[in-house]
Amino acid sequence: MIEDGVKFQLGRTNRELQPIAVDHLHDLALLQGDVQGSPIALRLGAPIWLGENVLASGYPLMDVLGADLKVTTGNISGLTGSGGDVSRFQFTAPIGSGSSGGAIIDECGNLIGVTSASLAHGNMRERGSISENVNFGIRSALVHEMIAAAGFTPEPTPISTNNDRRHVVQRMRDCVVSIIVHT
Repeated sequence: MIEDGVKFQLGRTNRELQPIAVDHLHDLALLQGDVQGSPIALRLGAPIWLGENVLASGYPLMDVLGADLKVTTGNISGLTGSGGDVSRFQFTAPIGSGSSGGAIIDECGNLIGVTSASLAHGNMRERGSISENVNFGIRSALVHEMIAAAGFTPEPTPISTNNDRRHVVQRMRDCVVSIIVHT
């Protein structure tokens, strides 16, 4: 989450990253800086589908769980976000505090979204319910549009069709980095 970020740093190196575009409505930022890694393919031509298997990646609770990438599995459980928001979708892969901004990929390692939020447990308990793994992601098409609106042409990265889990996770390790947001 970019929230009211005034400084952004690459987690492992503490190198400063410069915001070049910010979308406060969707809590996204395009950051520029010296980052090692490979671009991830954006899946734009094929819509997500209900029940589709996904992997979520990120750096939740780094002070407790460590600074290495975490990967969880789940599925697409809803085609819209809260209140029918079509820019988001619902997924069940477990996430934790600090997962926001992490990649949500299909079985072949193509980006289908970015982790944005989880249904608040406290609010659900007040209603007499318990929510487990009710999470929301921002569609990759919105990421693509944000890149284009900022005047950049996304680097063409071929869509992967290799669904070997070890290969997919290794590619995620090359693509997903931790960002420290200072407010």
